[in-house]
Amino acid sequence: MTISLVAQRSSTIKQTRQWGLTARKHNAAIVKRCLDQRTSDFSDIIFWEGVKGRDLSTDVLLSKWADIIACAAIGAIPSSRPRGADGYIFYKNRKTPTAIEAKLCGIYQEDLALGIRGKSLYYSTNLDNYNSKCAITSHFSGKFSPTMTDDTFASKRRDTYLVMFDRTENKVIDIATLDADSAYNLLDDRRDNSTITLKLSAFQNNGFYFDCEWNVETYDNWNKRMIKECKRYVASGND
Repeated sequence: MTISLVAQRSSTIKQTRQWGLTARKHNAAIVKRCLDQRTSDFSDIIFWEGVKGRDLSTDVLLSKWADIIACAAIGAIPSSRPRGADGYIFYKNRKTPTAIEAKLCGIYQEDLALGIRGKSLYYSTNLDNYNSKCAITSHFSGKFSPTMTDDTFASKRRDTYLVMFDRTENKVIDIATLDADSAYNLLDDRRDNSTITLKLSAFQNNGFYFDCEWNVETYDNWNKRMIKECKRYVASGND
C-alpha cells in the first residue's frame, strides 16, 4: 500500500470516527429529551446507514424504539436494518467501529414485589401465585431467538449490552455489558433451551456495568430505593 493510500485510509477512518462521535451526541440529546418529556419523536435520530428516523416508515421506526433508546444510552449508533447488529460503537482504544447487541428491558414499578422478609426484590404480576415470581436479576434480561440458524448464532459473538429501564419513571436505570466471547459462550451454554436469555445475574457474574451517556441512578441505588418504597409482598415461601 502506497503512502498516499495509507494517508487516505487514515483520513477516512478519522472522518468516520468523527461522524460517529457527532451522531452519538446528537442521538443521546434527542433520546434524553424524549424521555424527560415523555414523547417519542425520533424523526431526527441518525442511523448507522446514514438515514434519519424521518426516512423510515412509521412501522420500521416503531420497531426500532428499543434499539434507539438502548444505543443512545450506550453511546452507540443504531442500525436501521431488520437483521444484524443492533448498533455500532466507537471505543476509545479501537480505530474502527464495533458491532454490538443492545437489549433494552423495562419494568413497571407496580409489578415489583418483596419477599416475605422484605429484603429481596422480585417481579410478580400475580401475588396469589408464589411460583409466578422471579428475582429482579432474572427479570432484567436480554432475549434471543431459540430458532437461530448456525450462521445467525455465530454472528452473536458481539459485545452485548443490557439496558435496564424503569417504565414508570421513564428513565434508564443502568447498563451492564458482556464482552463478545463471554456473551457467545453463555449463549452457547443455553442454546438447547426453549427460551434463550442472558439475565442480569449473568452480566453481574461475567461482565461489568457500563457508563451511560447521561447520569443514571445505577442499579444498586434503584434496587435499594424500590425495596424501601415497595408495598407488595409475594404470597409465601422463603425469601
